[in-house]
Amino acid sequence: MPNPISQANKAFQANIQYALSALTKVHWKVYEHPAKGELVRLYTLFPPLTLKNRLSQALFKLSAHVHTEVIKSEGSKKRVQTTEYIYQIADSKDLKALFEFHWHPNKLDRNSLEPAKLGSTDRTPFGRPHAHVRAHDKRFIDLNKRHIPTGRVAFEDVIFFLLDDCEVKPARADWKAVLDKTSKELEKNKSW
Repeated sequence: MPNPISQANKAFQANIQYALSALTKVHWKVYEHPAKGELVRLYTLFPPLTLKNRLSQALFKLSAHVHTEVIKSEGSKKRVQTTEYIYQIADSKDLKALFEFHWHPNKLDRNSLEPAKLGSTDRTPFGRPHAHVRAHDKRFIDLNKRHIPTGRVAFEDVIFFLLDDCEVKPARADWKAVLDKTSKELEKNKSW
């Protein structure tokens, strides 16, 4: 009999990998919790991916961390739930972050996959999904450390933003169809 936990992880991993294929042939690195095994996983794109434009000029570096755990679904079925994500789009030359999309309600230590020890001045965990935009304009407040509310942001949305708005070169001609398919799968299975 198939293991429902393994099936849930395989389905999630296949979907998020298929979404990534719109950008690159690189695969997610997957780490399992030392004690909880495949119940808790960290998917990571590190070192960051170099993203180029249609002229093959380096534009951005993309790094991503998606923390998941398997939860009960209908009957004996299991499904994967995202419990934290951090997506960072940085300048390819100076590696400074330009856009970041975060949701880290529990602030996890990425080495142990356990809750991180927080300092007295640490503002995290910050339970609401948010973005950081590194923009300086004297007419406005400094946005550097502001938590701009976003609602939950799927990895597919970040890829679409990069390909459609930021003119990153896609890895495949059918990238819109790929992201449509993976977005529909996410909609079917999401808990938010």
